[in-house]
Amino acid sequence: METPHPLVKFLPDATYKRIRPALERRTERVVMLVSRPEKGCLLSMARERGCEISTILRAAIDAVPPTRMDGEVLSELHKVGANLSLLLRQMVYGAPEQAEVIVLLVQIQEIYQRILEDLEP
Repeated sequence: METPHPLVKFLPDATYKRIRPALERRTERVVMLVSRPEKGCLLSMARERGCEISTILRAAIDAVPPTRMDGEVLSELHKVGANLSLLLRQMVYGAPEQAEVIVLLVQIQEIYQRILEDLEP
């Protein structure tokens, strides 16, 4: 028995028509190039499921997990950049105090540790 394609579980069971809210209306077009075998795979999946290729592709949106790089992580990385800029500025315009360097490096290490803890599954 052939195993079903992973996207099959994200496809709706039946299609039905309803009036969509303005933000859900499909008004944008996406053009993409695929290889001949990929096109054949998409066509056969759609034919087997009784739906359009666009339904298969929309299902792929739900199949891809969201990025782990959220605003909080980006904010933490911004803090690292700010600390590194401060350290570099101090080195360019005069020798920074050893204690200042240690404090900045410890702060950077703590930020990276928080990011790694957030990214663990």
